[in-house]
Amino acid sequence: MDQGRRNTRVAEIRRHTPSFVARRLAQAFLSGPWHQRPLMARGDQALGTGGQWLAALTFDLVQHYRKRPPIDRLELFIVGHRAFVEACERGYLPFSLLNPNSPSVEVAPRWVVQPLSTVSDLIAWLGIEASESSPAENVLRWFADTKGLERFGKERRLRHYSHRWIERGDKLPRLLEAPKSRLKAMQRKLLHDILDHIPVHPAAHGFVKGRSVATHAALHAGRSLVIRFDLETFFTTVSAFRAHSIFRAAGYSDEVSGLLLGLCTTQTPTAVLRAAPYPKPFTSEQSPTRFAMLQRLAEWHLPQGAPTSPALANLAAFELDARLSAFAEWRGLTYSRYADDLVFSGDDTRSVGALTNFVAMVVRDEGFRLNRAKTRVMRKHQRQTVTGIVVNHVPSVSRADFDLLRATLRRLATKGTDEVAPELRATLRGRIAWIARFSEARARKLEQLFSRIVWPAG
Repeated sequence: MDQGRRNTRVAEIRRHTPSFVARRLAQAFLSGPWHQRPLMARGDQALGTGGQWLAALTFDLVQHYRKRPPIDRLELFIVGHRAFVEACERGYLPFSLLNPNSPSVEVAPRWVVQPLSTVSDLIAWLGIEASESSPAENVLRWFADTKGLERFGKERRLRHYSHRWIERGDKLPRLLEAPKSRLKAMQRKLLHDILDHIPVHPAAHGFVKGRSVATHAALHAGRSLVIRFDLETFFTTVSAFRAHSIFRAAGYSDEVSGLLLGLCTTQTPTAVLRAAPYPKPFTSEQSPTRFAMLQRLAEWHLPQGAPTSPALANLAAFELDARLSAFAEWRGLTYSRYADDLVFSGDDTRSVGALTNFVAMVVRDEGFRLNRAKTRVMRKHQRQTVTGIVVNHVPSVSRADFDLLRATLRRLATKGTDEVAPELRATLRGRIAWIARFSEARARKLEQLFSRIVWPAG
């Protein structure tokens, strides 16, 4: 390509968004041979510019998609790829996302989601009305916190979230950030009308309709080897850029995507961070980890407590799931993920070293953090558990959990209770139903004990 055409093509790219570029790349990649060098050549021709980031992208592409994927998955792979993201963040490709003065390009939606072409459409869809002192758009921007006021807000009544630290003994505390009623209603609407219509990777089983901890565990039953990995602070490690790319991939403009992102993310107030409790006992080795946790909470992140966070986290982990699934298939293993719980299983017991190294590399590349202390290698002669379910032969609840519930029901059936608590009945019913999913015989024994409990009137 001569220099004049290259400059013209670069100028054209500068007027477009990441999703537009990802689509152009995907179309170019799918138009010829599925090998790295031809892919790089077609990518360079399509964009008029390339470099190391394009080499890294095409290398991972042929490693983790052995054959051409559907175009929608390919576009999501590109938009979320570490090299593509770094190219945006470092200004290698000056997209309009990084340059607010560039005109926004309309991107056709890939999925049947709520159509929102303008900010006015977003306001009408959310049912936001103007107040006596502020127009409706200002009210929306206040909820989306476009000025970052939540971070430095001192008055609790003006904050959009309620904060509560949960101490966990010698572990780092966990922060629950629960949105207040009006913002929570907006998030639920956003979840049902937008995020629920964007497909997650088939390996994701957490917070997905039709999948559960039971379906997650069932995939790994009766295997010679089960390896479990744990992601550290799953929600807070999802970057705002990647979450923004999800809305752009759904076809929304930069401005609308930014406001949707603001409604789903937050920065924890400084006063809340200062009140973070220390683990007990607290060791010097935990100090860097605690500092990193507080630093991530201070930046834009998915709040643990918002109804939109699990769905966005699943979508942000799409490439992570794609890369790990491809590696597992190549090695003859099975892979699935439930939230921050990554599980591999198979009958090749020699896979441990290569798998552990590969998972650590991919998790780091995708911007997540591996909690190495929670990695578990479980062989056939050991008890193999996945999300609390024993999977050595067939999925089943552990004997200890069954015995504990049976002892509770026996005590209530023998001594009775003075507590009038519908919540207690519902909890016990739920635990019995959970055990019934794996063993009807055990559930019948528990039902007999439950039926003997005499509940006080009222």
